[in-house]
Amino acid sequence: MTQTPQPLVSDPDLALRRASALEAAGRSEEAATIYRELLAKDPGQPDALNALALIEKRRGNAEEAEALLRKAIATTPKRAELHNNLGNILHAAGRLSDAESSYRRATALNPASAETHYNLGATLEKTARRQEALAAHAAAVSHNPRFAPALTRMGVLFLEDSRLAEALDALERAVAADSAFTDAQYHRGRVLARLGRYDDSVAAFQRAVALTPERIEIRIALGNSHRDAGRIEEALSVYLAAIQLDPSRADLHAEYARLAHEQGRSDPFRTFAAARRQGRANPDLLLMEAHLRFRSGDLDFAEQLLRDAEAVGPRRADVAAFLGTVLAERKQFADAALCFERAVAADPASPFLQHQFGFALLRAGDFARAQRQFESALHMNASEQLALAGLLLALREQGDPRYRQLADFDRFVRVYKMGAPAGFQAGDFLDLLAAELRDAHVGKFAPLDQTLRGGTQTLGDLFSRPSPGITALRGAISEKIADYAQAMSREAANAVAARRSASFRFAGSWSCLLKPHGFHTNHIHPGAWISSAFYADLPQAVTNQETREGWFKLGESNLGLGASDRPERFIKPERGMLVLFPSFFWHGTVPFSGSGTRLTVAFDVVPA
Repeated sequence: MTQTPQPLVSDPDLALRRASALEAAGRSEEAATIYRELLAKDPGQPDALNALALIEKRRGNAEEAEALLRKAIATTPKRAELHNNLGNILHAAGRLSDAESSYRRATALNPASAETHYNLGATLEKTARRQEALAAHAAAVSHNPRFAPALTRMGVLFLEDSRLAEALDALERAVAADSAFTDAQYHRGRVLARLGRYDDSVAAFQRAVALTPERIEIRIALGNSHRDAGRIEEALSVYLAAIQLDPSRADLHAEYARLAHEQGRSDPFRTFAAARRQGRANPDLLLMEAHLRFRSGDLDFAEQLLRDAEAVGPRRADVAAFLGTVLAERKQFADAALCFERAVAADPASPFLQHQFGFALLRAGDFARAQRQFESALHMNASEQLALAGLLLALREQGDPRYRQLADFDRFVRVYKMGAPAGFQAGDFLDLLAAELRDAHVGKFAPLDQTLRGGTQTLGDLFSRPSPGITALRGAISEKIADYAQAMSREAANAVAARRSASFRFAGSWSCLLKPHGFHTNHIHPGAWISSAFYADLPQAVTNQETREGWFKLGESNLGLGASDRPERFIKPERGMLVLFPSFFWHGTVPFSGSGTRLTVAFDVVPA
């Protein structure tokens, strides 16, 4: 005798409990069946609509999930969790303004929900409203002091603003609240590294790796902490282990290659070569190796790698553009232009592609067309330093009077004679600082992809080192930067004053040690606003007024454009001198002979 099937839904409350139990057991499909039968009987049942929406969200059916939640909200508009869940769906879909509205409605209905404040903060972060995001995360913590995700995001925001003490406090609290939360351990390690506490940062990163072994960025950070502490073998081993875990990551191969090159290893590109032999060379790997080979002077190898990258990624704008750069370096200007035209057509909204095309046109002598490319890039991003640097050259080569307005080296380059910081005598301070800097130079050769020739550069962020001389120098320099920024804000409208801000932060700091015959090639600093040179120790050769050996020079590019492409201002360095200048100004150094070394500190500044 056949039994009549019992209906899945007889008592709605019981059905909801059954469905919830099925979900908890991982049987979402069966649960969804119950929710749908409930809705067939009562289309406005908010619990069933909400639960089914979450199942559909997990399935990737965002539109259906949104529709279900909106029905639930129409039925029960004052249930905060419904607005929060709708916000999550909208956030995941990239509809950040709509998500923000949902989260704000949820927090208004239930101000004590730490999770909703956190979700609002995450959305505000994505819309670059950092202070509002920080306030939202702080609100989450005020309602739940042990809410590790919100504490972690507070720590990250403090870190990004260089408020390191506050960042560490928030992240210490996050780790105390949930020691198994990977992000808290990872970002705590980042703060400790910035503070120069490398042993502690290594321990934090190791805990994060143990929690989430597949997260490559944590392994990179672990390697970098070993590197910055001078533990080169450990750093290289970490990079190699990470490459084994994910051989497709170009940034991993690059970290290994850069460090191996600076240490004088015989084959710094060996991991790239192994990936190519094993058939794992994706366009990202080929492009990254091409960049590094190009920097090392191997144009033939770089070009072949880029041709291979085009074969496997034929519509990559970045590959086409860099091939154009290599061809322009080889003076194959017509072919270079075709590459850049392909790149710009593939990604017309990229200011980077526009100004890189401009530099190729400069090399070809097509200055008017180059100017248009740079102006197009600046229209997209008015603070694009490479575009400003290129525009300088295009205007100069055409005799345009606007060149002198932009490149006024007397107005915009300032020289400061630094006194000794409080608690130091001038000579004693510079001797201490020079000793600390020399200890920080652990490399044996010049970096693979920097402008330094014939010397070494420190690893990591110099101002993170807890050495007393470096710490004192950072404080003294900060006063001069504030003075410089204030002076620029008093000037007529210019590219420096246009970015003026009530505060600033260091975007990087390092030391360079040039040996005899060493120098810096002419360059600019693309990611900065104000750049610098501070002189800690100098060779005797800089005293020669006629040869200007070891002097700082401004105005000459690295393109060799002709008779007009020459230095327009020289500065004779002195111990304890600080030079500040706009980051888009072309600058370099004159090689020096004799004995001794040229020891400097450099840093970049951006508006906070």
